[in-house]
Amino acid sequence: MRFIGNVDQALLERSLTGSTNVLISEPFATKFALDTGDHFSLDTPGGMTTFTVAAVYNDYSSDAGVMLMDWRPSGGSIAIRSSTRLRCMHGPAPIL
Repeated sequence: MRFIGNVDQALLERSLTGSTNVLISEPFATKFALDTGDHFSLDTPGGMTTFTVAAVYNDYSSDAGVMLMDWRPSGGSIAIRSSTRLRCMHGPAPIL
């Protein structure tokens, strides 16, 4: 996986496990105007959950974009019905 910017991969791996930190693809980052360190919230089956972008990676397998995460902090289930419903903004975590 190729990351955008300088990324300490060992630190990144540790920061993803058991957390709400996520990796997002470059198309996802572009589509929702997100960058490393930004926060956004999603309505999950376990309630509103705030996620932090830990890193952005190069991947053009999907023009809609991809978000990779550890599912355990969400209570074991995440259901996002449609990527077109996601709206992300800079600043305090918005409710999506």
